[in-house]
Amino acid sequence: LICNKHSFNKIERDRAQRRASMASKLLTSFFLLFLYLVSVSDASLTSISSAVEVLCDSGYFSMGLTLKIADKDLRLDDWQELTIFAPSDQAFSASGQPSLLSIKYHLSPTRLPGETLTNLPHGAKLPTLRSNSSLTVTNSSRSGRVNLSINGVVVQDSPLFDDGYVVIYSSDEFFSPPIITPPSSPSIVTSPAESIDSISIPIPSSAPRSPVKSKPVNCFNIFESASSLLLSRGFVIMATFLALQLEISPGNDTKLTVFAPIDEAISVNKFSDYAIIFRGHVIKRLLSWKDLEKLAWEGSILQTALKGYGIELSWSGDFLLLNGVPLVFPDLYANEWIVVHGVNQMIAPQASQAKVGESISELNGGEEEEEDDVHGESSTELGDYGLH
Repeated sequence: LICNKHSFNKIERDRAQRRASMASKLLTSFFLLFLYLVSVSDASLTSISSAVEVLCDSGYFSMGLTLKIADKDLRLDDWQELTIFAPSDQAFSASGQPSLLSIKYHLSPTRLPGETLTNLPHGAKLPTLRSNSSLTVTNSSRSGRVNLSINGVVVQDSPLFDDGYVVIYSSDEFFSPPIITPPSSPSIVTSPAESIDSISIPIPSSAPRSPVKSKPVNCFNIFESASSLLLSRGFVIMATFLALQLEISPGNDTKLTVFAPIDEAISVNKFSDYAIIFRGHVIKRLLSWKDLEKLAWEGSILQTALKGYGIELSWSGDFLLLNGVPLVFPDLYANEWIVVHGVNQMIAPQASQAKVGESISELNGGEEEEEDDVHGESSTELGDYGLH
């Protein structure tokens, strides 16, 4: 009997130990699962969630809370890149809760790191999530002597947050969107901002012109300075072709307008294709931003140096379009003989075809000569330049 009792106690102890061991394993499993879920939750924090936290922790609670509430409608996580301009809490107190449309005007669907933002020239256009509305750089901080301002509002050019996808900059006030009103008479051109006293958004005026009263002996100085500026701004391809235009004779009354795409927008395989692209972005007239404004209201079509091809001017919101491509860097360079404007895409001229290998040296005066294509290839359709 004693022996049976001893065996029974041993069995009970073994069962208790097994239950304790099982409970310990279950507890460990639950703990590991909890840690896993927490780690997954932390890892799944989106850039927008992190941006909202940074805004709230940095004293921009109103903007952070607004983005959190409006995120369902804005669907900000759908954008791969985003730049957020965050007005201060004082701006929210003074203006009241902004509309969703106003918030969209403070969000740009592109990443603008600090070095990019500070190097934007005066008059550069920034796209926003608000349809057909852009922001305008009204003071460039590239010289280091003035504060950066956008739409007349001072913006801190050091980001509050930058994770490689989303960038946040702070501002003291809300941006006021421009109001586009067509001029009352075709003979009188009023810039969209100049007709409204309450909106202090200056439309970029022509760059300061040199008070040179006599023309240079040759065209070298004209193109060299413009080409050098384009090189310094990263428009290497267009700068190179502009430098090739030094063969124009001294007697020519050279006046050119160049629309320069950024290098990243140009991708071709042959040098002759670059020549076609260059001619398709050159107008044999001197056209400043203000001139283009007037012509866009009239729906004009500009004849390019690529024979038989034109560029139609139009408006979309406050964007001036060149065959549908926004002009984003107006008056990059201007003097009495040449004006250069920057675009972020190639402009596809309106035409049917052009021959590869056309001369690119004589843009003014005289007949254009056609050269044989050294590769012996036929002409291409240029709705999209026919380049693949």
